[in-house]
Amino acid sequence: MSNLKLKRVLMISLIVLGVIGCLLLSYLAATGAWGWTVTTIESLITQGPAAIISAILAVLFSYYCLIPLVIIVLYLIFVYFVYIR
Repeated sequence: MSNLKLKRVLMISLIVLGVIGCLLLSYLAATGAWGWTVTTIESLITQGPAAIISAILAVLFSYYCLIPLVIIVLYLIFVYFVYIR
């Protein structure tokens, strides 16, 4: 695969992930959960690495995050088979 094609695929993937991130931030702002999120992150940082790891695992396996993760993984598999392979 050429270097230009790889750069194009990576740029498209970054744009898609950026759009997903913006949608997530707008969801947090629209639901009023932004303040709660910041407070939770601050308390996790003061509790240390074990609390941060357990919180990340809890969020990753919750339904709100599991569905977007599945979508992102399916998208990356699609990009691999269509563009890279």
